[in-house]
Amino acid sequence: MAVNASWQDFAIANGMDNSHAGIGANYLAVCRSARTDPDARAALQGIVDVMTGYRSVFYQEYACHSPGRQRWFALRATPLLDYPTFVVVSHEDISERISAEMANQPAKE
Repeated sequence: MAVNASWQDFAIANGMDNSHAGIGANYLAVCRSARTDPDARAALQGIVDVMTGYRSVFYQEYACHSPGRQRWFALRATPLLDYPTFVVVSHEDISERISAEMANQPAKE
């Protein structure tokens, strides 16, 4: 139903098709179309669970690397207070945190 300027800027910068990322795009349909991606399947199930009231919130961390950069995001789905079957889906760039965690892990032999 709506996307914010940050999402629009990210979509443009990453060459995303407006039909998959813009206003009017069906986020659940996009997740369904990526049926071989386990992160997309988990996101779809988590969002549907929030929409149906099975969960009060859904949170998932996932990798979304670009050709020039390793990056990770956190997806959070929360229901609107007055319209619980409507869900706000947000994505937060957590690349800095994940990179720091990986740098602090002992080397594998």
